[in-house]
Amino acid sequence: MAAFEIYRHIRQKALIFGLTVNLFAVQMLAILLSLLMLIFSFSLSLLAILPIVNSGLYLLLRYFLNNPGLKGLLPKGKRIYSGKNITPIYYEED
Repeated sequence: MAAFEIYRHIRQKALIFGLTVNLFAVQMLAILLSLLMLIFSFSLSLLAILPIVNSGLYLLLRYFLNNPGLKGLLPKGKRIYSGKNITPIYYEED
């Protein structure tokens, strides 16, 4: 029977539409804001401009992700993902 090793760093390399989870969240926020702008101030110019702006943001985020020299400009996520509760209580005896 095969034994499989647990892969704990799957969230660090997870990609959605070629973006990391953090950048995908930024893209979704931009799309939601553009939809709200379109709903509450409907105009044909916004209908033409917002898809171009969202596509430009997507391409810019992909450009930042694919160029290793620009990685310092992007926000970094947590280094370690853990379900362990972090408390200031010290449990060892003196």
